[in-house]
Amino acid sequence: MIQELERIARINNIALLVGFVEAADNALYNSATFINGRDQPTIYRKSHLYGDFERGLFQPGDPVACLVEYCGLKIGFLICYDVEFPENIRRLAQAGAQLVAVPTALPVNGNPEFIARKMIPVRAFENQIFVAYVNYCGADKMFSYAGLSAIAAPNGQLLAEADGRSETLIFADISPEDFAEIAAANPYLRDLRV
Repeated sequence: MIQELERIARINNIALLVGFVEAADNALYNSATFINGRDQPTIYRKSHLYGDFERGLFQPGDPVACLVEYCGLKIGFLICYDVEFPENIRRLAQAGAQLVAVPTALPVNGNPEFIARKMIPVRAFENQIFVAYVNYCGADKMFSYAGLSAIAAPNGQLLAEADGRSETLIFADISPEDFAEIAAANPYLRDLRV
């Protein structure tokens, strides 16, 4: 699978972030891999498993700051429920992430509108970073998914958003320098005391 994704990334000059079930260390992980077709793929393992269903299938990964640099942008990774813990995004922001990409499978039950439209912009604002929250839309044999993908800017503004009714491709320009004034006015990372 990864070799084919590397080929697709290379011939199209793109990067991909793809979720998959990873078998490693005699365990299964809910993982995502970042592939750009040139460098070794980067794998992130979900650290916060949601509910008995996930806990019955997967081992949690360690909470780490998994980062790559792509086209001059430092990108960090979380998966789904991970983003609902402010410590996870803060860890990435403190490690230098400018964008956090979050592949997600949020079902329609469980406050999807609040998470996608309120929590994600707040995570971006409180860490002065971009957050790309990419959720499934539609259904499989077990779940119906909420859609509502969104890209939030460091000022909390949604730069792009999808509805929950159909698959949608969304785009946004990610330019950290455009938000330097906001970052200077809200220096949360600099002023944080632990």
